[in-house]
Parts: sequence; C-alpha cells; structure tokens
Amino acid sequence: EVKGFWAAHIKNNVLPNIDRSGRATGTIVNIAGLGLQTIGATAFNANTHQVEVFFLNYNVFSELPDGVWGTPDKRYFPALRSLYLDHNRLHHLKPNGFALLARLEGLHLGGNLLESSILGNRTFAGLSKLERLTLGANRLTALPARAFGDLRNLKILTLDNNEIEVLSPNAFQGLSKLERL
Repeated sequence: EVKGFWAAHIKNNVLPNIDRSGRATGTIVNIAGLGLQTIGATAFNANTHQVEVFFLNYNVFSELPDGVWGTPDKRYFPALRSLYLDHNRLHHLKPNGFALLARLEGLHLGGNLLESSILGNRTFAGLSKLERLTLGANRLTALPARAFGDLRNLKILTLDNNEIEVLSPNAFQGLSKLERL
C-alpha cells in the first residue's frame, strides 16, 4: 500500500489484475494502460476517500464487479469527480452500477463495446451531478426514451462513432442543461 502523495501514475505497464494488495491512493490515481483484465471487488476498499480523479482507461477488462465502488454503508470513493473507463472492453454496465459515486461530474466510457441495452436500465442512476458523459466509439444503435434518465445536470454528451439508427422522440428528455451533443 502506498500512502501520502498527491498523484500516482503507474500507467503503461503490464499488470494483469489488481486487488487489495495492489491498491494506491492519492488525489489523482492513474492506472491506465496496465493491461488489467480484472479488478477485484475489494481492490479499492480502503484509503481511497480522497481520490478525485481516477484513470482506469486503456486496460482490457470487460466488466466491473459488484461492490467495486463500495457498499451503501461504505463508499470507497466519496470524493471522486472524474472517472476514466474509456478504451477497455466493457460490454455491459449493471443497473445502479455507479450509484455510489454521487459526486461524479465526468464519466468517460468511450471506446468500449457497450450496446444500447445499457441505456435506460438505470445505469446512470444516482449521478445527479454528472456534467460530462462520453459514450463515443461504442456499439450503440438506438437511443430509447429517457435514455439518460435523471442526468439533469448533464452539459456535454459525446455519442460520436457509434452506429445509432433509432432515436426515440424523448431520448434526451430531462437534459435541460445539455450544451453540447
């Protein structure tokens, strides 16, 4: 365990998984490009309360385990404002999967394998402070009604490089602060 620093950058190495013994803390944590295939459910269960920016992009994991962000009784990332999960192999996001990240302002999910089924299934529930959502370069083909639920503070939504063919008339309902699409 590493403590007492402002930023940790261990990107562009080869580390097939991360668990409790491999955790790192700081205001900015960058574990991008490590070739991570899995993240243990308890990988970040301690000393992450000050992390504001977390880079997990450019790895190769396909899912986020239940409990990776904490439990209702213990949130592992209470101060997290920006989360970079882009350029992995994520194909599915669970309902309420980010609900414990209540302060999140930026969520970057571009360059994954996400399909339209992630939209409207409460994937983004609890993210009322979210201002930036990146979903470009995925496998989205349709935007259902209220696709982005209650993201009432969303200002920037990136959907480029998908194959969107169906756009529901109410797909952007509730996004009154949207400035850039």
